[in-house]
Amino acid sequence: MTQVIDDKISLSTLKACIQYAESAQYKPLHGAGDNRNEFKFSHYDVNDTACLNQLYQELKQFIPENYTIHRSYINAMVYGQEDSIHSDDVEIKNGLTVIVYLTNGWFPEWFGQTVFFENATNDRSENYVGAEITNSILPRYNRAVIFDKNIPHCVAPISKRFTGVRLTCMFKLKRVEQ
Repeated sequence: MTQVIDDKISLSTLKACIQYAESAQYKPLHGAGDNRNEFKFSHYDVNDTACLNQLYQELKQFIPENYTIHRSYINAMVYGQEDSIHSDDVEIKNGLTVIVYLTNGWFPEWFGQTVFFENATNDRSENYVGAEITNSILPRYNRAVIFDKNIPHCVAPISKRFTGVRLTCMFKLKRVEQ
């Protein structure tokens, strides 16, 4: 399941989230996958943030009722950082990931899309053998993507022509068992 939602978030909420994201102090989230000490950066202090709570409220209409927030954060990536193929929150059996793209004016030639894979079997060395791309979503402003957290995915490398910061808000949801 991959659901793309375009232009459903109010511009005032997006602007407030961008201002918050641009003022945040970021910490390394995890190694970027290329073993050169490059990191994808994240800011975790979002649970008490009114703009991100408002963002989630505006997205709730697209999220099944039997899901609740497990964690949320903001990612910041620039040219030169690389992600690795991964699935989210392995400690949760059933869950969804929601990505909200916050960078305004994104050009397709900057790449940085979220890439989804199938037939990706982790060989325990953090490499996915036999993976095939099934979908690729550009990080368009005022776009959200909701998908099963077990689908292997990653951020494609960003072009050197992009000189800014690719900002995303992540909501990790867990299914509430009834």
